[in-house]
Amino acid sequence: MRKSSREKHQAIAQFVGLSLLAAVLAGVTAWDLRQPADATQLALPISELHSQSTELAAVQDERSAHPLDERFLRAHLQQLSKDQRASAEELAQLEPANGLADTQRAALADAAELGRRLDQATTGAILDERDIDALRDRFRGRERDLRN
Repeated sequence: MRKSSREKHQAIAQFVGLSLLAAVLAGVTAWDLRQPADATQLALPISELHSQSTELAAVQDERSAHPLDERFLRAHLQQLSKDQRASAEELAQLEPANGLADTQRAALADAAELGRRLDQATTGAILDERDIDALRDRFRGRERDLRN
């Protein structure tokens, strides 16, 4: 069945409209990706790292207080380590707005330290809780500063 001229024009108009919409959306997405990360965007991965350092402290407390199944503990710490690497990578990929580069740099240094501590814990080392607490407090302080 052949389409009428009117149906052809409607189909072409719909195609052009959808193409323009797709182009606009692509442009907006590209523009948004080029914008420097503001304090809120920087705070998100730092918040995740804060949570991960808190979880490491809790695991170490439990490990010290009660015997835990080593296979479960190792698997849990490996997953926590994987999450930590993803959060650190997310933080590293951000291009911070003016004035936030130092915060990002310091948080990345602490993220690397958290990664080392997680690696140690995964191999069975008992960590000094003061070191983990200090790390957690630095993440918390940066997160709070960025959100205010």
